[in-house]
Amino acid sequence: MFDSTYEVILADTEAARAIHRKIRYQVYCLERRFEDPAVFPRGEEQDAWDVHAAPFIVRERTSGKWVAAMRLVLPDAAQFPVETLRCLTPESKNRLRRRELAEISRICVIHSPAPYEINRHLDRNFGPVARNGEPEVLLGMLRTIFVYGLECGFEHNYLLVTDAFARLLRRIGVVLHPVGTPTDYRGSARPIGSNYGNARHR
Repeated sequence: MFDSTYEVILADTEAARAIHRKIRYQVYCLERRFEDPAVFPRGEEQDAWDVHAAPFIVRERTSGKWVAAMRLVLPDAAQFPVETLRCLTPESKNRLRRRELAEISRICVIHSPAPYEINRHLDRNFGPVARNGEPEVLLGMLRTIFVYGLECGFEHNYLLVTDAFARLLRRIGVVLHPVGTPTDYRGSARPIGSNYGNARHR
């Protein structure tokens, strides 16, 4: 169903990366209020990990609208985002080989019915995903990231998630395991891991 409705694209051009950053601004600055929009006057949310990440964007096939984004922080980063929070257990860090590890982050799906009406940096090429369609979009993005990671030789992912988001991931079939302790990061969140081996054998 996902493939007939959406497509995931690796944002490997500057134009595509700008779309990725604009979606992040819409979701993280305007919808969730996690980041201060004044820090990003061009309407493109970004951080220090972007230069060490593979960004992805999702487009609805029929309308051509951009609706979601996600990135995979690669092992050449000095630290993964979750490592800066000091919430990983020593055992989980020591048993994973760095070159086989990545972190999924900046997962964002647009929900505003007409995002261009509340965001002057967007045009009508950006649109929402209905709440009941979000699991399908998440599953499609994660599948793409797993395939990309396997091609890069990765074996494990870190993710920082709320309990509600972890339940959603499990509901759509993502196998998770704890790798640390809960932390306060814009609310309670916990570090979890996902094994590429589970995706390989599906």
